[in-house]
Amino acid sequence: MSPVTLVVDEDAAVRSHIRDTLMKVGLGVLSAASGKEAVTMLETAEIDLLVVNRTLPDIHSFELCRRFRERSRAPVMFLAGRPSDMDWVRALSIGADDLVTKPFNTAEFLARVQVHLRRWSWLKEAQAQLQEGDLLTIGPLQLDTGGHRALLRGCDVHLTPMEFNLLRVLAKAPGRVLPREQLLALATGQEVAGRARTVDVHVRSLRLKLEDDPASPQLLESIRGAGYCLGRRFSEHPEEELA
Repeated sequence: MSPVTLVVDEDAAVRSHIRDTLMKVGLGVLSAASGKEAVTMLETAEIDLLVVNRTLPDIHSFELCRRFRERSRAPVMFLAGRPSDMDWVRALSIGADDLVTKPFNTAEFLARVQVHLRRWSWLKEAQAQLQEGDLLTIGPLQLDTGGHRALLRGCDVHLTPMEFNLLRVLAKAPGRVLPREQLLALATGQEVAGRARTVDVHVRSLRLKLEDDPASPQLLESIRGAGYCLGRRFSEHPEEELA
């Protein structure tokens, strides 16, 4: 099912423009002309992105964002004409993810929407994985995701919580290439903007613990320009050529 965006703005032209822009790329869109109308929709629909104008005719936009945050971690984008630095600070402090200045460039707005929805999809996947408990086997490696235990050729391997979570995400998709940002988002269940390169540090540590020769990894491999994958050599459908 397509992600659903709720657009809240008293300006019918703005609502129509955003709705048409998002629907052209296959996204679901709901719209509301007031805060009260939006509250009703938030209570009855699963919203993947909230786009709300800084000023509303009834409920304050910050109050609407606060109510949304009580029920969801999905991204929130504010729209504002000539926003001040304080608008930015207040919006971020109540849980907003972005603030777009009106009038906005349609292509840039759409790109921002797609980035937020992609990250939200990763976070939802991470939350679902954290609720699962499986015994995963990738070649000589076994992961007990429920017990947070790793075995290599039958022997326990001591992993930090972050190392285990990264390995768990990779083991859920053996042979699949995961970009650093997606891998870290799935492992932490949080936004990771600007921190994706920390994955490299954890991967180096994992290779020291899992590989016979860390300089020539056979289990946890790098894919040039793409990211990392686990157990590619044990997968029936490897995706990329190795770096």
